[in-house]
Amino acid sequence: MAEQLAAAQALAARLPALLVEAERVASTVMQGSHGRRRSGVGDSFWQYRPFLPGDPINRIDWRRSARSDRVSIRETEWEAAQTVVLWVDSSSRLDWRSKDAPVTKRMRAQLLALACGIMLLRAGERVRLAGGEHRNFHGRSAIERLAQAILAYDFSLDAAAVPRNARLLLLSDFMFELPEITSMLAPLSGLAPRPVLMQILDPAEAQLPYSGRIELLDASGEHRELLRNARTAAATYALRFQAHQEGLRHLATQMGGTLVTGGTAESASPSLLAVWHALASQR
Repeated sequence: MAEQLAAAQALAARLPALLVEAERVASTVMQGSHGRRRSGVGDSFWQYRPFLPGDPINRIDWRRSARSDRVSIRETEWEAAQTVVLWVDSSSRLDWRSKDAPVTKRMRAQLLALACGIMLLRAGERVRLAGGEHRNFHGRSAIERLAQAILAYDFSLDAAAVPRNARLLLLSDFMFELPEITSMLAPLSGLAPRPVLMQILDPAEAQLPYSGRIELLDASGEHRELLRNARTAAATYALRFQAHQEGLRHLATQMGGTLVTGGTAESASPSLLAVWHALASQR
């Protein structure tokens, strides 16, 4: 009971800072509401076109038509709400950070998930967290509840929790074997089209910035590997890392999706902008 209380207090303490930072990053990136760039029900102006037989009279733009020799229709964008499902990897790998990283990979993943959620809610979309509860967050009033859920949520990548044709944003370091990643994502194939894979890396994972004799441990602390000369091993590591990245990118492409990579030592804004463009450009 005491441990649960301490965990709850820790989450509550972090919530205000996370909300402030997520709002700041989202505001930096967001450039207004986005539509589908198609004619339909919405408030945003899209284009004028000539009046055609069968068009409702009340859609005529009389002011523009009076300045022209033709009758014009004012069209708006179709802004039908869509469900976007967020998944944050719950693996203990994301709790590790090197001395050069200001935050852990989990902290960056939670920040990006919330900032993206804020942008989606402001744009009128529905947001759902991949896990046990099949409920949507909708409207600006849901932002604080979404923040609380992201911090406390036990995420699971359950295909049953992903509505058909929803968009899917996966946040992880994806630093495990490609066959395992393929197996994890296979149930989603054809269910959630054009997923976005947001890979979050510590600067020490993009390269091996060590020298001398070092011991490597996995996230659980169980598997150990001794490197007698880390500088010599760096070249081999770079080749393996590059092959892993190429395989991951190929997997994302096979699923019709996009791989976005960002580091914890960098600003979160470029990563969020890349994710936002990936979600918006494939709508």
